Amino acid sequence: MIAKISDRMYVICATLDGHVRFAPLYIHSVKLCAPHKILEATMMNQTYHSYEEITAIPDRLRWLRHSKGLMQREAAQIAGVSRSVYIEIERGITRRLPGCLILNLSQFYGVPVSDFLDEYNRFLFDGQAKRIKDYRKKLGMGRKPFCRHTGVPLSSLRGWEDEKKEVSFKCWERYFKGKA
Repeated sequence: MIAKISDRMYVICATLDGHVRFAPLYIHSVKLCAPHKILEATMMNQTYHSYEEITAIPDRLRWLRHSKGLMQREAAQIAGVSRSVYIEIERGITRRLPGCLILNLSQFYGVPVSDFLDEYNRFLFDGQAKRIKDYRKKLGMGRKPFCRHTGVPLSSLRGWEDEKKEVSFKCWERYFKGKA
């Protein structure tokens, strides 16, 4: 016979050899702390022994997600992006990390924002307009001379500096990498 005391507490009652015996039974619930794909987590653990030795941002994201026992869908929700965007970032297909993802995940995982910033994402995160303007001023050029010097279309430069357009990875790599 079982008697319910509360949602998680029960008392089991049984008669054995003419004696009544009681045993408390407490129901524990724990969150599964294993990743959705055990094989993927095993491969991560074989490749890296600690978070500190991981340099690639997609691998850092995957490691942190596994350490919390999250699925990509759950990590995307926390990050504030769609599942498909998160998957592309974790696979290394998408180079640009949305600012909301960087802030939300660094706060959730308790790691510095800089852990998710490579050179290109730092350029965007720190403010591309300011970085481009500072670079132009360092060269002592206005918009038109800068465009003639670098080959950047004037319409693109205006869009970037007015924060109406975002610098793509290819443009950043071609015009600003290591300079701005």
